[in-house]
Amino acid sequence: MQRRGDGRSNADCRRGRLRFAFQLAISGALLAAASAVFVSVPSPVVAQESWPEKKCRLFSEFKADILAQLGIKGMSEAFLKAQDDFITGGCRTRIPICPVTAEEIEFSNLLSLQMMNAGATGSFLPFSCVVPPDGNS
Repeated sequence: MQRRGDGRSNADCRRGRLRFAFQLAISGALLAAASAVFVSVPSPVVAQESWPEKKCRLFSEFKADILAQLGIKGMSEAFLKAQDDFITGGCRTRIPICPVTAEEIEFSNLLSLQMMNAGATGSFLPFSCVVPPDGNS
């Protein structure tokens, strides 16, 4: 039996190389199988928020932010409740909300600007003052 300089026989070296090649092949096969499992598992579908839903969410968030800044002093309960009703309805029901006091007008202006900066058109906003057909307010 021939021996190499490190004391191992040539046959031992060949067996070692074969064992290494076999282990490498098995590892590659396992890696390929594991990759196939990850590739074949569909990723969860995340529902995209529609534009009307996003506008309503933004309206609600901006409303909360502005109220945190300004407070509710000078704003009527009816004014605030009408906005809550608008949000509860998914911001789809046209509820005319008429700002009357200086604080309500400031609030409405700030909220309108933020909504328009976010891409909403003025027609989305509920702020309007309906004048009766006889012209008297």
